[in-house]
Amino acid sequence: MILIQTIVDVFLIIGLSGLTALVLYLWLFAVLYFVTGKRDVLAAIEPKSRFVFVVPAHNEETGITATVRSLSSVSYPRTLFDIVVVADNCTDRTAELAGNAGAECLVRHDTNMRGKGYALQHAFTELMSRGYDAFIVIDADSIVSTNFLSCLDVRLGQGEQVVQAYDGMSNPDASILTYLFQVGNLIENKLYWEPKQVLGLPIFLRGNGMCFSREILEKYSWNAFSITEDTEYGLMLVTNGIRVHFASEIGVYAHQPETIQQAFAQRVRWASGNSTLTKGRAIKLISSGVILRSLKLIDLGLSLIVGSRPLLLVVNIMLLVSAFFSTPGIMYWAGLLLLAQILYIGLGIALNGISQQKMLHLFLSPIYLAWLCLVSLLGLVGFRKNQWVRTTRS
Repeated sequence: MILIQTIVDVFLIIGLSGLTALVLYLWLFAVLYFVTGKRDVLAAIEPKSRFVFVVPAHNEETGITATVRSLSSVSYPRTLFDIVVVADNCTDRTAELAGNAGAECLVRHDTNMRGKGYALQHAFTELMSRGYDAFIVIDADSIVSTNFLSCLDVRLGQGEQVVQAYDGMSNPDASILTYLFQVGNLIENKLYWEPKQVLGLPIFLRGNGMCFSREILEKYSWNAFSITEDTEYGLMLVTNGIRVHFASEIGVYAHQPETIQQAFAQRVRWASGNSTLTKGRAIKLISSGVILRSLKLIDLGLSLIVGSRPLLLVVNIMLLVSAFFSTPGIMYWAGLLLLAQILYIGLGIALNGISQQKMLHLFLSPIYLAWLCLVSLLGLVGFRKNQWVRTTRS
C-alpha cells in the first residue's frame, strides 16, 4: 500500500511540476504585456506596395458581400490592391455575389482535393505572375480594420516578410458562447502574441489575416493541406529561419458561431487538428531546441502544448482530484495552480470590460467553459480529426 501511494505521489509531483512550468510560462507573457504598454502605430505616408486579398470561400453566400465591401473600403489607394475570391467547390451563389460586390473570382472544382489549403495553393499559383508585392489571406466571413494595408506597407518597407494580424471577432456580445470566445481571444492576442512579438519569439499563423511577401511564397511554395494548414505552414517557415511578425495595430474580425450546436463541429475540428500537430511535433521541437540551444525551437514546442488553455484546466482538475488521495501539500499545490489559471482567465475578463450584459454572460459562462473543456478532450483523442463540416452561423 505504501509503495502504491509513493508511486502515485511521484506521478502527481511530475505532473504538477510540468503544469507549473506551463502556467508560469503563460503568466510571464501576461505580466510583460502590462509592463511594456502600447506601442506606436505607423501608417504609410506614400503607399508603394501592391497587395492582393485572397479570400478562400466554400458556400459563403451569406457573408461574402460584407467581406468584399470591407476589403474594398480600406484606407489605401484602390489601384494598389485587388480582391480575389476563390470559390472552392461551391454549390451556392458565392462566386456571383462576390463578383457583384467588386471582387475577381477564381472558381475551383475538385472534390478529391478539398479544403482551404488547396484553395490557397490554387490562388497563389494563379496570381504569382501578376507582380503583387504581398498576398493577404482573409476568411470569407470577416471584416478588416481600415488601416490594414497602410500598416502592412510600412512593415514590408521595414523588411518584414510574414505578418499575422490581430485575429479577432466581429460578434463578441452575441451570446454567452461568443463572450467566452472573446475572452479567450483577448488572452491569446494581447497576453500571449503581443509580448512574444516584443521579445522576438516565434508567432503562429492564425489562418485569417496572414500576409506573405511574394519572395516568401516563391521560395516556400504553399504545401500545407491539413486541418491546421496555417500552423503547419508557419512552423515550416519558422524552422527555416523565417520570422513571423505579429501586427497588433491591424485587425481581422470573423463572425463566430453563437450557439453550441453551431460551434461544435468547428471547435472539435480545430482541437483535433491542433492536438494531432502537438503530439507529433511539440516534444521533437523542444528536444531539438535543447540540443541546438535554440530558445525559439523550445518556445515553438511550448506554444503548441499551451495552445489549448481549456485542456490545461482539465489536466489541473484531474490532478487536483487525484491529489485528494495524496498528501495535503500536493493537494494544496494543485489547488494553487488551479487558482492561478482562474486568475489568468480573469485577466481576459478584465480586458473585455465590464457591463451589465457582460456580467450576466460571465455568470452563466461556467457551463460553456465546461463544454470547451470537453471539446479539448475530444480533440486530444482525435475525434473527427479528418472530417470537415462547414460551420453554420447565425
